Amino acid sequence: MKKTDEIRNKFMASVKSALVASGEVNEDEILLVNSNAYAIPFVTDEGDEGYVKIVFSIPTGSREDKEGYDGYAEAQDYARKCAEKAEKAKKAAEQKAKNIKADTERRAKLKAEKEKEGK
Repeated sequence: MKKTDEIRNKFMASVKSALVASGEVNEDEILLVNSNAYAIPFVTDEGDEGYVKIVFSIPTGSREDKEGYDGYAEAQDYARKCAEKAEKAKKAAEQKAKNIKADTERRAKLKAEKEKEGK
């Protein structure tokens, strides 16, 4: 067995133990669906059913540039993307509020003009 497989299996066993210890699931509900993945069934308060799939992987990095995987760099990149997305959403919300205000003012002006013509 490769060393990476041993490490992955150790993490999988630890996560399974933690899930069972939390009382959220029984051991027999943690389904091994692949050599590196668990599927755990759930039911919502509304009765909807589904599965949470947890996949364990040990990335090695890019084949092209032969750089090793850097989890810290990936986390920083993800944080940057989330911040950009939040900023974009904030700008969109501001523009929407501006458009709604302009539309409300336009409608009020049209209504006032119609009332003036009707008198």
